[in-house]
Amino acid sequence: MHKHHVLRDSHDEDHRDQRIDKNIILAGPPNVGKSTLFYKMTKHYVWTANYPGTTFDLEYGYVKIDGDRLKVIDTPGANLLSPNEPANNIVYDIILSNRNNVVVLIVRAIELENDLAQVIHLVEELDRVILVVNGIDELEDRGYTIDIDTLSNFLGIPVVAISALKGEGIKELILTIEDLIKNNIPRTSRKEIVRLPESVKKDLNFLKKYVEEAGLNLSPKFIVMLELLGYMDKLRYTLGISNETYSLLKNAAENLNKKGTGHLLLRYQYREAKKLVEESILKTRPRSFKSMVLERIDSVLLHPVLGSIIAFLVLIFIYYFVGVFGAGIIVDYLESLFETYISEPLNTFFSNYTPYPIYALIAGEYGVVTLGVKYAFAIVIPIVFFFTIAISLLEDIGYLPRLSALLDRVFARMGLNGRAVIPFVLGLGCVTLATLSTRIVSDSRKQRALIILLLSLAIPCSAQQGVVFALLPSITSLLIWLFVIVSIMLVVGLIASKLYGVPRTGFIMRLPPLSIPSINTIAVKTYTRVKWYFVEVFPIFIIASVIIWIGDILGLFDVVIKLISVPVTTMGLPQEASPAFIYGFFRRDYGAAGLFDIRGLLTEQQLIVSSVVITLFVPCIAQASILAKTMGKKFALAVYILTISVAFTVGIVLSRFLMLLW
Repeated sequence: MHKHHVLRDSHDEDHRDQRIDKNIILAGPPNVGKSTLFYKMTKHYVWTANYPGTTFDLEYGYVKIDGDRLKVIDTPGANLLSPNEPANNIVYDIILSNRNNVVVLIVRAIELENDLAQVIHLVEELDRVILVVNGIDELEDRGYTIDIDTLSNFLGIPVVAISALKGEGIKELILTIEDLIKNNIPRTSRKEIVRLPESVKKDLNFLKKYVEEAGLNLSPKFIVMLELLGYMDKLRYTLGISNETYSLLKNAAENLNKKGTGHLLLRYQYREAKKLVEESILKTRPRSFKSMVLERIDSVLLHPVLGSIIAFLVLIFIYYFVGVFGAGIIVDYLESLFETYISEPLNTFFSNYTPYPIYALIAGEYGVVTLGVKYAFAIVIPIVFFFTIAISLLEDIGYLPRLSALLDRVFARMGLNGRAVIPFVLGLGCVTLATLSTRIVSDSRKQRALIILLLSLAIPCSAQQGVVFALLPSITSLLIWLFVIVSIMLVVGLIASKLYGVPRTGFIMRLPPLSIPSINTIAVKTYTRVKWYFVEVFPIFIIASVIIWIGDILGLFDVVIKLISVPVTTMGLPQEASPAFIYGFFRRDYGAAGLFDIRGLLTEQQLIVSSVVITLFVPCIAQASILAKTMGKKFALAVYILTISVAFTVGIVLSRFLMLLW
């Protein structure tokens, strides 16, 4: 009889001294629900947007099973049969580096044939493996069910059906993992799932002696597939194969692939997946009304014309929700409270009872509390809160990958493909994280450099975008801002791709199904992201305020203001806007908050110009650090120079144009 299990928080202090004997590896294609399952198992939240490649690094959490604390590792979503895909290196490495781990392969019920084909070779090879079929409720909405016993018997491994989003089947999965660990019986003989003709088996036997000489517990078939997919080099270091043995093994596998053996293996693997799905998926009832409605909506979202109209309406929704309601009502109220109950009393007290340096540090125009704390709590964090709710809603529905599909043709003109939308969408949350994600988008340094350049130049993070939405006074000004930013991104992208010869690579995006949003999931995402933003950014606001205070005391701040006021006034902005652009050197959302604070002094034309310039402005400190580490200091410096030059040049030209237009 199974014991009752309580899933503990992954940061529970009780876990610190317990020994980890095995790991639980979550792996599978993109958009199968790995990160959602990871959270349900460990209570450790990971960003789980419904677009490929969200989990771009290994995430760790812990789960308690039968008194033992086991580490759960969430790997990047990977098309495991796609050649030379960067994310696959991580997945194959972590899976093959320790055969004592329990590997949970996750597939989607409504994409069972394709997903099974992606993982069957791992099912055949691994010693402790469980197949999880996620989204069983979505399949049932379409009138089908899966015969789990048939699936399990055919594969020769445990199979568990779950709905990660609803939390159904998670306890059964935990119990299945427990059984696999407690029995501690590795598969001494692997079941041949993909049945091959004798001629192919004979060719594979040619490779068998080299595999045995290398001391590898892998089948010749698996080696041939890895060589075909371009992962032999990674395997060499993971398994510690000597140079001589590796050369013999690789040459033998290459010779087989020249005969077409690898392609035959892939073909037979897809064939077996199709046959298995035909035998295990059963029609039980008519399709549900909800499923039909969602499919109809999906076709509208992907329509070139109707989809573009809906994208525009989504933008309008975000503007009114964030800019009008969040900033226009809530932030105005919070600002008023902050001024009345915090800023004014502090200014009065410190100006009367402390010397100027102390007064200027805490209160006054650039004080830590009256500037840094005010901008964080009364302006930026509330706006981030409302913006995050809007984005989390779109993620939960599954809208963002549809937007990716619509944008694929635009990216193609810059030598990019639909996968490039991954960092751009991530950049709407945090441009620094988006910069890191480029390493799984492409192996091409030129493509990565172009994506990072465009991220640094034209993609505002959630905080900055939220403040910009709040800063713009009308839909007209919002559309002008959007048109200018998108135009600059396209122009710079086209020029850069032509100058550097960025190669175009193909990409097929698998769209997750549309779903009805979960209030609980949206609440968790919003809380986690706002909390992360506070922890990461609030100290920067305080440090920036202290640096500005030091500059003010030494008289350097006035000098910098005079220097930056030259391009600022040339853009038709008042000199009072100059400090906001100095704040922007620390963080662009800090600069945007500075502009928001003086919005009453600016006309609509000036608000448009300042919003465009602060959006195109220099990367924040955190992103600049990542730029220098990933692409080199020279590249980071070039991006800094380019973004400042483009921002001020566009601002000057735009101000002249708007003067004529208005």
